[in-house]
Amino acid sequence: MKGTIVKCMEDLVIEKFGAGKWKESLEKAGIPEGRTFTAFCDVEETEFTRIMTGVAEVTYLSMEQVMEAFGE
Repeated sequence: MKGTIVKCMEDLVIEKFGAGKWKESLEKAGIPEGRTFTAFCDVEETEFTRIMTGVAEVTYLSMEQVMEAFGE
């Protein structure tokens, strides 16, 4: 999948919860510090799933709630 999906998730988390929660999400997902996502980079689906799980953990939302927020 293209990085634009991850970039949109990043924008959502930062807007709703702050940059600190995005950083925490990446840490929970095991993403190396300093990793950036661009619109045209390739991201493995498993990596994105780990990021979504990290977002759910640090925001105290269910995975369903995270997906709904992302869909909007």
